[in-house]
Amino acid sequence: MDAATREEFATLRRRAYGPNADIAYDPAALARLRELEQRQDRGFAAEQSARMAEAERPGRTAGAATGERRAGDACARRGRGRCRRC
Repeated sequence: MDAATREEFATLRRRAYGPNADIAYDPAALARLRELEQRQDRGFAAEQSARMAEAERPGRTAGAATGERRAGDACARRGRGRCRRC
């Protein structure tokens, strides 16, 4: 979503879920909100699918795909080997 669409989405959400919700009386605005929510949901689903595919690649561990580090990595990167904490 570009900046203008994000702002429109935020405004529509305030109209739908805010303390002075009035979107129920505006069918066009309600339809647009639903459209933007679906678009956001599809984007989130696509992002999750890409992450899952990366995690399932042969030769990769789940931690490596999500950016998690093993204990001792910090010390090993400094060339010290493992410390007592790691």
